[in-house]
Amino acid sequence: MTYEGIMFTEKTGIWRKQISQKELRLIFLKFERANLTQYADNYPSDYTDMASNIISFKKGKNLKTIRLEGEHPQPLKDLSAYLDS
Repeated sequence: MTYEGIMFTEKTGIWRKQISQKELRLIFLKFERANLTQYADNYPSDYTDMASNIISFKKGKNLKTIRLEGEHPQPLKDLSAYLDS
């Protein structure tokens, strides 16, 4: 798993974490339950300096990337919070 903190975050830089097969299965399950394909690709903010999260998930040849800046659905907030933990 890779995390990149750029500005206004506790950790800056690129951070990598080795995860177990059990953790990986749980992450995949959470992504599948969130059903990312039903959401827009971008949730912009009216503020230019608003923090953002980018969530990407690739399964097979399908890739879904969502940029979270402004208001976005609760399942995306939950997934983002889980990945940040």
